[in-house]
Amino acid sequence: SSPIETCGGCIFWLDGTPNVNATLSKTGWCNATCTGSLYLDYKGIVSIANGTFDGMPGLYSIYLRSNALTSIPADAFKHNTELRYLYLNNNALTSTHPDTFKYSTELYYLSLSNNALANLPVEAFRHNAKLRYLYLDNNALTRLPADIFNHNLGLQYLRLDNNPFTSSPIETCGGCIFWLDGTP
Repeated sequence: SSPIETCGGCIFWLDGTPNVNATLSKTGWCNATCTGSLYLDYKGIVSIANGTFDGMPGLYSIYLRSNALTSIPADAFKHNTELRYLYLNNNALTSTHPDTFKYSTELYYLSLSNNALANLPVEAFRHNAKLRYLYLDNNALTRLPADIFNHNLGLQYLRLDNNPFTSSPIETCGGCIFWLDGTP
């Protein structure tokens, strides 16, 4: 175990070998003292222990870029009620749980670029009405559920390029995605 970051009264730990089996966890209580941004980029994190981000409601942004994350616990961000920016790009995520972003109702910016996402549940962004920027480029998505963005009417920027879609999104406008099926 080695400490990799502190935030207020919390110490974040990495147990295991980075990029192989390293699990992120925390010790300490930091309810009112860990606010603002938490930087956990380039640490070799493979998984996140349950409760790692609990007790930090004032956390504004979490940076988990360029790690080796393969999944995110369903309730990882449940207690981060002020979370607006979440960076999960450049990892090895293959899927997301339907509830991963459920409690992040203030989420404004979400980057899932450069992962290995093969599919997304229709509920993935249902509770993120304030989401404006969503990056899903450079993944393994072959399709998106028809109603996946029904609750994201304020979505201003959606990036879907470099995915092996079997039917291709060609334009987005006001929560709508226009698709081209077949050969152009």
